[in-house]
Amino acid sequence: MITTDFKVKTVDCASPDFAEQFHQSLKHTGFASLVNHGIELNLVRDTLKEWETFFESGEKFDYLYNREDYLGFYPMGTENAKGYSKKNHLEYFHYREGGVLPEKTKANTEKIFRQFMTFGKYLLKRLEKTLPQNVQKAFPKPLSEMMTEGPHTVLRILHYPPLESEGGDPILGAEHEDLSLVSQLVGATAPGLQVKDRTGEWHDVPYDSEALVVNVGDTFQKLTKGYLKSTTHRVMAFERFKGHRYSIPCFICVQKDLKISEDQTAEEFFQERMRENGLS
Repeated sequence: MITTDFKVKTVDCASPDFAEQFHQSLKHTGFASLVNHGIELNLVRDTLKEWETFFESGEKFDYLYNREDYLGFYPMGTENAKGYSKKNHLEYFHYREGGVLPEKTKANTEKIFRQFMTFGKYLLKRLEKTLPQNVQKAFPKPLSEMMTEGPHTVLRILHYPPLESEGGDPILGAEHEDLSLVSQLVGATAPGLQVKDRTGEWHDVPYDSEALVVNVGDTFQKLTKGYLKSTTHRVMAFERFKGHRYSIPCFICVQKDLKISEDQTAEEFFQERMRENGLS
């Protein structure tokens, strides 16, 4: 039960009881903010600088995404959240291993993606050992073996441009849940991420540009039959936010033929969500 102390915990990956703290934060809020994690911070900063240059250039339109693999550049006005007709105030680039990248971003982006995958597998192995036995036994295979670098797992380089006016709609990314197994986000250049508790109240995720924010996705919720829940979240522009906002999330997904519920495979769920987001 969510209480008035609903708050995303900051968890130290170097702590002896890291796995249990991580589990409890995900159980309580669906989110955790990790410090001393496995992603190189200098690499994050260098990667973001390269992508800032890319988003400022007209070159981005040479990499428009296609509806076959969903990789490439998504311009402003492309995506809406599930249940919303208004498009989100953002643009982004999707990459997965083997995908096309602008040459000036290639080396660092490939490296950071590999670090996300390595650390993601580590997190899932540690987390699985803390889950109740009945939850573990219901998995079709060990948790860390479900994740894949296939068509659903993607790295997103995300850019929220400045609002056109101070009085504009402050919602940059409308409320939603991720379809992933787990999502990892690093390098946020401004605050604004909020999560909603079960009573409908919104709470700020503690802002730390060096932290790695991890959250449970809808796929994980389905696989655990609701033991871990996917939490609704959004991105807001506050008065203190005057400029561009960048971040790098990685959405870790399972093999597309894996049954994530009695009547749905991961591929069927993915296609359903693409239709709901106006992308297919």
